[in-house]
Amino acid sequence: MSEISASDLISDSQNASATRVQALLLASTPVADKRDFTRGLVGQNIVLLVQTRELTSVRVGDIIRASVTFVGDEHGGVYHASDVQKTTAPYP
Repeated sequence: MSEISASDLISDSQNASATRVQALLLASTPVADKRDFTRGLVGQNIVLLVQTRELTSVRVGDIIRASVTFVGDEHGGVYHASDVQKTTAPYP
């Protein structure tokens, strides 16, 4: 589970099913039996691909919690965020 601040919402089209979100990664918590791809990125801006329907109440500057996975290989890939939830307090 990662906590991020949505610093910029980037969309390639108005009707896109997914939106690219530039976000500052505030925290990363390992999940049992899953690789922690974001632990080394805490404090950095990353680009996430998020289903647009999960962003209906998210605005620039909001802090959200999300499950973040990496899809790709050593040649490139993308971080996907799912289970997006707005939060008001930093992740412990």
